[in-house]
Amino acid sequence: MLSLRQREQRQAWVLLAPMLLVMLLLTAWPLLRTIWLSFTDAALIGSGETPAWIGLENYLYALSDPDFRASIWRTLYFTLVSVTVEGIIGVLVALLLNQKFTGRNVLRVLVILPWALPTIVNAMMWRLNFNPDYGSINALLSQLGIIDGYRSWLGSPEAALNAVMFADIWKNYPLVTLLVLAALQSIPEDLFEAARLDGASAWRRFRAICSTRSNATTRPRCCGPCGPAACAISTPRRSARSVP
Repeated sequence: MLSLRQREQRQAWVLLAPMLLVMLLLTAWPLLRTIWLSFTDAALIGSGETPAWIGLENYLYALSDPDFRASIWRTLYFTLVSVTVEGIIGVLVALLLNQKFTGRNVLRVLVILPWALPTIVNAMMWRLNFNPDYGSINALLSQLGIIDGYRSWLGSPEAALNAVMFADIWKNYPLVTLLVLAALQSIPEDLFEAARLDGASAWRRFRAICSTRSNATTRPRCCGPCGPAACAISTPRRSARSVP
């Protein structure tokens, strides 16, 4: 006899089965076939012949290619810098939007726009912004006196990489903002008020409350550094009818 929890789990797997099957066909199978082809001499333009097994020869050739090694470093640079900056900006914007001020809801909608726009639209927009003749980036920096004349931001590999990274940060930081803001909204405001009464600084409140509470589940240790009042609010109390 199955328990209620076991029946619910079985029902959940039955409901998930169609989606898992689609993901298996569209994702897992192409990935596995690509891995298998990497160990053969298959070409992008097939010649009709069956690919022959060559082992690790493709991987050894790629590792010996200086262009491939350079692309690995550029990918690491792009990933580390963009993800770090997106995280920092996303958290700061989420903390700002979590405050109460006039026009907060309008600003929340505007922040979502870069992430909501299709990637092709963002790409065309930033291509115009970085245009060396009439781009808005050159115009803004020239009027601010930061650069002397218009520059071709996409004219060299180094400048183009940083320009694409800037556009990527602009598009993806709203996703971090959404996730962090959702977590902040789940934190009771009483915790922040109690921490202020205990004299906790803004950084201490962020480190002890915001960074350790991603949901509304109360944990007594999360507000320990903020003071006894915050811990008293965070600690769940037993009701008079609870069983000891």
